Amino acid sequence: MIYKLLGVIFGASVAATFFIWKSQQVDQSLEQDFVELFERCRTSIETGQPFDSTGLEETEVRKNSKQNYGMSSEQVAWALPGSDFQVLLTAWVGRNNVTRHLCDIELQDERRFLSPVEQGLLMRQFAIFQGKYVGARTHKLDPLYVLIPPVITNTFLLSERNPRGCSVINTISMGPDGYFFSAGSGEQGTKECETEKASLN
Repeated sequence: MIYKLLGVIFGASVAATFFIWKSQQVDQSLEQDFVELFERCRTSIETGQPFDSTGLEETEVRKNSKQNYGMSSEQVAWALPGSDFQVLLTAWVGRNNVTRHLCDIELQDERRFLSPVEQGLLMRQFAIFQGKYVGARTHKLDPLYVLIPPVITNTFLLSERNPRGCSVINTISMGPDGYFFSAGSGEQGTKECETEKASLN
């Protein structure tokens, strides 16, 4: 009897260990994918260069992701094979005929639930980026940052304007219920681009 009991305890212990290991493995993959896509987005928007889609697969823009920006806009989506994430690229034209660019990271399955552990890992990684770049003085904290409960948000800005003359913001937002997630980089529509100012003169 005692041997059977020990066998059950040992089996449960192994199962629990495997579950914890598997969870850590999934979380690590989620974090790694986020890091890769965030850096691709940030680099593209901040340098004004085309998005690096190497190794990604073009996919359909989600119905709920389709939005009309400015006077006109174009959107394309890229997915990282086997990942929970995809990237949504948006180029939209304002009234002054200036094109602004957005690079958003979103979940491929909008019904995907992010556990508190997964949310914490993603927020932590964003904070690491924030500390790294703000510390290097290539970026700065957003003086207009406003927390709008219950959404959890963090941001930081490129210190100088990008080659297109636009102010760039990097953001991450998620809902405490685990069903809302958004991150990425974009040329701010609330601030004029230098090219926009030039066109007015």
